[in-house]
Amino acid sequence: MRGIILLVLTVIALAILRMLVNDVTRAVSRAFKGNGGQAPPQQATERASNGRFVRDPQTGAFVDEDSAIKARVGEKVFYFESESSRDAYLRKQRA
Repeated sequence: MRGIILLVLTVIALAILRMLVNDVTRAVSRAFKGNGGQAPPQQATERASNGRFVRDPQTGAFVDEDSAIKARVGEKVFYFESESSRDAYLRKQRA
């Protein structure tokens, strides 16, 4: 019986410790970001000029069409989130 109570108390203590670590991590992150964690107004307006997002065929991530890395394969244009994603996709297509 004593072992069960000790186990329950340990689990509760670990849960409380986890919450405290999350709170401290979040507070430190906000402090380093400054400005309450909000993006500066300039960045918010530069987000997507045409508002269209396309899927990276290599990673599946959605990227802003205007800032994406583009590659043409045959007649089709593909959009990538990074050059490494593009290169990996093109290597896979050639194999």
